[in-house]
Amino acid sequence: MKSYKERFNKTLKTFIDVVEELSYKTALASWELETTGKKESANKLAKLSAELTILFSNKKTYKIFLEIEKHKKELDE
Repeated sequence: MKSYKERFNKTLKTFIDVVEELSYKTALASWELETTGKKESANKLAKLSAELTILFSNKKTYKIFLEIEKHKKELDE
């Protein structure tokens, strides 16, 4: 059985990877919209921004981070 720290590290890495990719795509879409002003660019940016919002408002994700808070002493060891 994996230790809590190992499970935490895996979960956090997965979450960060998803956030990083979505953030990068959102920034590019924003730049594209600002430089072209195209409706397609606005739609793309809106879609990606919504995905980020959904990711950060996900109940499962919230519960994971609550668990991390409960076990932070174990993570410091």
